Amino acid sequence: MKILIVTGQLAFENVQKAASGFDADILKIETPVASLITPQKLIDGFFSSPFAGQKYDAVLISGFSKFDFKRAEAELKCPVFLGPKHAADFKSVLKNADAPGFLFSKEIPACEFIDAQKKAEAREILAVYEQKSAPAFQIGNLKIGGTSQMKVLGEIANVEDLSLNELEKTIQIYISNGADIVDLGFSLNASSDVVQKTVAFAKSVSTVPVSIDSGVFSQVVAGISAGADMVLSLNSEMIRQLKSVPEGKADFEISESGQNMPSSFESLSELIRKTAYVVIPDSVFEKTAFDFKSEFPGETKGYVSKMNALKIQSLEQNILESKAIGLEKLIADPILSPPGHDFLDSVFCYSEFHRRNPDVPILFGAGNVTELIDADSPGVNALLSLMAFECGAAILFTPEASAKTKGSVSELKSAAEMVCVSEIRRSAPKDLGVDLLYLKEKRRRPDMNLEFVTEHPDLTGSGFARSKLNASSFVLTGNLHPEFVSGTKWGWKNDPAGNFLIGLVDVSELSAFMHQYAGADPESNVQIEKLSSVRPTDKVIVAVHPQKIIVGNDSAFMMEKIIAEKLITELSHAAYLGRELQKAEIAMNLGRSYAQDDVW
Repeated sequence: MKILIVTGQLAFENVQKAASGFDADILKIETPVASLITPQKLIDGFFSSPFAGQKYDAVLISGFSKFDFKRAEAELKCPVFLGPKHAADFKSVLKNADAPGFLFSKEIPACEFIDAQKKAEAREILAVYEQKSAPAFQIGNLKIGGTSQMKVLGEIANVEDLSLNELEKTIQIYISNGADIVDLGFSLNASSDVVQKTVAFAKSVSTVPVSIDSGVFSQVVAGISAGADMVLSLNSEMIRQLKSVPEGKADFEISESGQNMPSSFESLSELIRKTAYVVIPDSVFEKTAFDFKSEFPGETKGYVSKMNALKIQSLEQNILESKAIGLEKLIADPILSPPGHDFLDSVFCYSEFHRRNPDVPILFGAGNVTELIDADSPGVNALLSLMAFECGAAILFTPEASAKTKGSVSELKSAAEMVCVSEIRRSAPKDLGVDLLYLKEKRRRPDMNLEFVTEHPDLTGSGFARSKLNASSFVLTGNLHPEFVSGTKWGWKNDPAGNFLIGLVDVSELSAFMHQYAGADPESNVQIEKLSSVRPTDKVIVAVHPQKIIVGNDSAFMMEKIIAEKLITELSHAAYLGRELQKAEIAMNLGRSYAQDDVW
C-alpha cells in the first residue's frame, strides 16, 4: 500500500522519525498544526509538491481533523483517511497497513481503529480456537483441559452470609466479568439445608456451571444433591466418605429437612459419579508412609524438593482412588503456596505433576498469591496466568475476598485470553488486541510542546500578544509558591444555588436510591428503565442537588447538564464540582471506591 502522510510544520520532524523505514511519503503543509489543515490547503500543498504526479492508495491526515475531505479526494483522485492522533503512533499504523484485510477509516483515528481491529481479530481467534479444541472432559457445555483455553473459576467466599439478592448480584458480576465457573465457598458451620438451598438458588440464576468449595462431607453431599456441577476439594478422607455412599455406610445427615434431596443412596451415588471434582494432596506431614522415590531428583538437582515429591505422590494416589470409586471428571490441584513461603517450589511442583500426568487437567490457585501480596493485581494475575499455562493449568482459581483483589476474575479472564492468543500466534504476549494495561500506556503522548503553544490559533488570535508576557505573567500556585503555607485548603465557596452530594451507585440499586431521595414517584422507575449502554452490574455517578438528581457515567456530560439546568452559579464551586465528578468517573472506570472530598 502506497501512503502519503500529510502533516504540519510542528509535527513534521516527529512524523519523519516515526515513519522512518516504511514506504510512505510525507507532505509538509505550511500550517503549524496538522489538525488545522483544511481541504483547500491539502489540495494546494499537494499540487505544488514533488508528489503531485504520483498515485497513492491512501492519504493520511491528522486523527484530530474535523474537516470533510470529499472535494480533496476528488482532486487528488485518492481516498483521504484519518491517521493517528499523535505523530509517534505512525510507526504502529504503518506497521499494520499492509496486514491482510486492513482498512483505514474516515471516522475513527487510525490508532484507535487499529486497536479496535486487533480486539475483533483476537475475539475471532479465540472463538475459532475454542470451538475446535479437544477437552479432557466437559462440565455441561464448558470444555475443561485438553487443548481448550484456560477457564476462570471465581469463588464467592462465606456465601451463606449473603442474602439471595446479594448472591445473585455477585454471581452476575462474576459472569459479566468473565467467570466460566462460579464457586460457592461455605464456612465449616453452615448447615446442609443452607448449603442445599444456596446451591439450588445459585443454579437457578447462573448461566455458567456452579461449584461448591467445602471440606465438610455433609455440605458436599448437600451441594451435589442440589445440582452442584463441581466440588472443591477431595482429599483421601473425603474420597473414603464418598465411597461409603453407594455401600450405604455414610455417617452423616443428608439434610435436616430432607427437602429436594435424593430419594436413595443409588440416586445420590449417580449424582456423585456425574459431578466434577478438584483433587488435592493430603498434608505431607500425615503421609509418612510414602517413600522418596529416586525418580524425583529434588535434593540432587534442586528441581523438586522432598516435600513436594511427597505431595505429588499423595495427589496421584488420591486421583487413583477417585477413579477407583467411579469418579471420572477429575482436576488436580497441587496447591500453590503463598508468596514468600515456598512459592517457587510449589510452582515446580505444578510443573513436575504436569510432566508426569499430562492428560490430567490442573487447577492453579492464583488467589493464593494475589490475596497475600500488597501489589496491584492486574500485573500479578498476568504473570501468574503465564506461569499457570506453562505448568499445564486448565483452570485459574481466584476469590475476590479483599478490596485490593476486586476485579481479579476479569483480570484472569483477560490474562487467559492473552496467553491463548499469544500461543496461537507464537508470539510474546503483547500487541494482541487484549491486554491488562489499566494505568500504564504502551505509547506515550507528547508532553506540552512550547512551539505549539505559541503557534496555536486559540492563543495567537484576538486578545493574545506574546510581547505583553513578562516575568509577572508566570504564576506559581499551591505548594510550588515559595510563600505557600502547608495545610492551606482551596478557597472554593458554597454555591447559593445549592451544593451537590456525589457518589457511585450500582445500576441495580438505582431504583431504591431514587425512591429514597425522590419518594415513590413512578416516573423515576420509567427514567431508570430508559438507561442504555449499562449492565445491571455496572456503577453510575450520581450527583444529588436540592432540585435535581443528575445521573451519568461521563463527568463532562454531567457538568454540561448541570450548567444547562442552572444548578450552579459560583465559578469556584463549578471548578470544585468538575474536579469531584472527574474523580468519581476515574474511580468508576478503575473499579475503585470513591468518597467525596476524600483523598484519591
